[in-house]
Amino acid sequence: VENVKLAPFQLLATANTVYFDRPHVWHLEMLGRYLGRAPSFAGTAFRAVDLRDPESVSAATAWWEALTAAGGEGMVVKPELPVTVGKRGPLQPGIK
Repeated sequence: VENVKLAPFQLLATANTVYFDRPHVWHLEMLGRYLGRAPSFAGTAFRAVDLRDPESVSAATAWWEALTAAGGEGMVVKPELPVTVGKRGPLQPGIK
């Protein structure tokens, strides 16, 4: 298949190690180190947002508006850790 790019967003495992306990930012930064070596892989743009900070939320909203205005399909919102338990139980790992 030509002109298809994969955009990984989580590093699942390497020899003898799994990474379910690492923050999503760590996963994306680690994957970003290696993606340039494989032409069939593309990086994933991301933003970490502090929901307690109105400026951080406003910047993320502006980023989303720019993405969708340019024809992008949107973004995925995730908790900081892939496996997160909130007050009422496990959180959804991602919402698009």
